[in-house]
Amino acid sequence: VAAPPPRLGIDDTYVAVKVLNHHATDDEFRRVANELRLLNSADSPHIAHLLDAGSQDGRLFMVMRYYAAGSLEEAAGRLDVGLVMQCVADAARGAHALHELGVAHRDIKPANVLIDDGRGVLADLGLAQMLGNAVTTVGFGPIGALEFMAPSLAWGEKASRGKIGRAHV
Repeated sequence: VAAPPPRLGIDDTYVAVKVLNHHATDDEFRRVANELRLLNSADSPHIAHLLDAGSQDGRLFMVMRYYAAGSLEEAAGRLDVGLVMQCVADAARGAHALHELGVAHRDIKPANVLIDDGRGVLADLGLAQMLGNAVTTVGFGPIGALEFMAPSLAWGEKASRGKIGRAHV
């Protein structure tokens, strides 16, 4: 958590900065920047949009709003069941907005659902996975936590609406 630089043009007192533990080449940074542009084009209040991204000494960083209430994982056991259900539904709406762009989040789990004034915000779009073996969020490659992934991805299929694994619903 840090104070936002004036160039971001936001009034927030704090922002969250995520530094990826990977030394990135210029080509990797350009690829991640293109992915971030795509992800930020999703028009949904249920996705934590990035405010800034960059590279410093070969380390990639991303800046997003700071959500003081934390995540569903951090607040486990302290929240009203109704709020938890609202946050889960909102995260699903955020995932739907990404799917409309042809993007699979790949790591939806309680730690990646942030709480913002009674609503859920889907965060951490699996960006660290973009740097391994030419993997992108819109391509093929490693996925997030198995217990939270879409069954269709386990079968090597594209994430889509209306499919659960190999069976159509």
